[in-house]
Formats: sequence, C-alpha cells, structure tokens
Amino acid sequence: MCDLFTDCVENIQLKSIPHTNCSSLNCFEHSDTRKNVKVEENKKKYLINNSLAKKLTVLKVDGGMIDNSSQTKCDYLVLQIEDKISIFVELKGSDVKHAFEQLSETINSMNACLEDYSVYARVICSSKQNVPNYNACPQYVKLKKILKKHDGDLEIKSMELTEDIAKFY
Repeated sequence: MCDLFTDCVENIQLKSIPHTNCSSLNCFEHSDTRKNVKVEENKKKYLINNSLAKKLTVLKVDGGMIDNSSQTKCDYLVLQIEDKISIFVELKGSDVKHAFEQLSETINSMNACLEDYSVYARVICSSKQNVPNYNACPQYVKLKKILKKHDGDLEIKSMELTEDIAKFY
C-alpha cells in the first residue's frame, strides 16, 4: 500500500488534492461534490447518487494505491473523509469468491488507516450464480466478520449497483 495514504487523505480533506509529495498520482481519480460518482470496468458499474452533496473521494486501489501485482486487492475505494465512510468496490467477472478475498485483503491491509471508519464492501459481477450458497463460503464469512467489526455491510449485484449516499448515514 502507498506509504503516503494517511497524509494523502488528510491533504485531500483540506485541499481536494492528493499529497504534494506523491510521485505517481495513479490512485487519485477525483475528490469533489459531484452529483453522480461512477467507477466502471468491463461493463460493470458502481454508481453513487450524491444527494447530500458530500465531498466524495475516489481512489484506484489496483494499480494505484497498491501497485504490487502479487498482492490481492480490490479495484476502487470511495471515501467520505469528513464522516469517516469507506466503500471498497470490486468489479468482477464471475469469480465472486475471489472478489470476497480481494476485498478482505484490501481492507485488512488498510486497517490501521481506517480504524475510525465505517467500512462497506461492494461486489459488482457478471453473474452471482458461481457461489450458490454464500453463507457456506469461507471467504464470504471472513469478509462479513470484518465488515461487522467496522459497522459496515456487503452488497453483491450483477452488472450494476446504484446507491444513494444517504444510505450510509
């Protein structure tokens, strides 16, 4: 994970820009109060209607914050820094079990930075049918336990998930 993450989040909170010592800026998508926030890959989309006009920060995790190709990680992180809300997003093909693992590993690797945050996880996949019983899946159980500890939840949808930011308050 990027060594400047904590400093970067504080800088974004104050100035809407990443840490000034950042050498790559590969993780920073945007930080503002736009009405609709969208992350997408391969026709899978996660959208937030920002009805409360909150400042939302979108960070690319895979290939951005975590650039290590051997480390398991999710695709995006959406932060509402002021109210300490974090939404981890995995846009997946069909391997939902692996999505659970990616989310768990990413959240655990950032645990110290997000100690006071509510933590939510979102999986948007091609099909939810590859894991017939989530409750029997160890990766699912592990992720649910992590999210419960952080007062968050998990949503799994096919192709597209749209939520209103008010849901997190």
